[in-house]
Amino acid sequence: MIVVSEVLAVIPARGGSKRLPGKNIKLLHGVPLIEYTIKAANRSSYVDRCIVSTDDQNIATISKKAGAEVPFLRPAKLAMDHSPVMDTCLHALRYLQQTEKYEPDVFLLLQPTSPLRNEKHIDEAIDLLHKQNADSIVSVYKLNSSINPFYKLNSNGTLSPIFPERRMQRSSTDKNVYCLNGAIYASKTAFLKERKSFLGERSYPYVMSDKSSIDIDTSLDFQFASFLLN
Repeated sequence: MIVVSEVLAVIPARGGSKRLPGKNIKLLHGVPLIEYTIKAANRSSYVDRCIVSTDDQNIATISKKAGAEVPFLRPAKLAMDHSPVMDTCLHALRYLQQTEKYEPDVFLLLQPTSPLRNEKHIDEAIDLLHKQNADSIVSVYKLNSSINPFYKLNSNGTLSPIFPERRMQRSSTDKNVYCLNGAIYASKTAFLKERKSFLGERSYPYVMSDKSSIDIDTSLDFQFASFLLN
């Protein structure tokens, strides 16, 4: 384990989820979904503070009971369906700076919809951030199928290939295709504030398994996560 500086984990959890209402506190094996992420952050060898950013008092109460700080309720304008998560990150940093004169060296964004991401994953991602002297680390999983079959639905009901320049055959380049899984975003705070993004020229991937990468957005995702936890 390497020596790292002050690490803040922020868990964004708004109350108005539409596709799976109340998903952030929905019981998964008897435990509120968000608690899996709070526990993982608190068990990390590196995380100094774990904060939940929410607009919902019920989520705030459950989060505090699970061991997270909830120093503020997120403004409603930052908890809309299409509110950028980056705005939530920057709001948390501004609040802590203005009220506590606190600014971490490393900012960690942990989505509460990734219950199979654990403290080992978090620690390995932060290790990678420092060993590579990276600006940021983003968690990914390897795409295990060809990208050739991806099509979009046109307004007239027909299909068009998303990658029209590619032939309909598996290409060796597909072996190096990875997808963001939303489980871990780790960044130097100075980089995050300057770029307002977790991606830059010195962003490195932290590769996770398909199983650990499950991201709950629908009822079917929830059922699958329950199956995997079994």
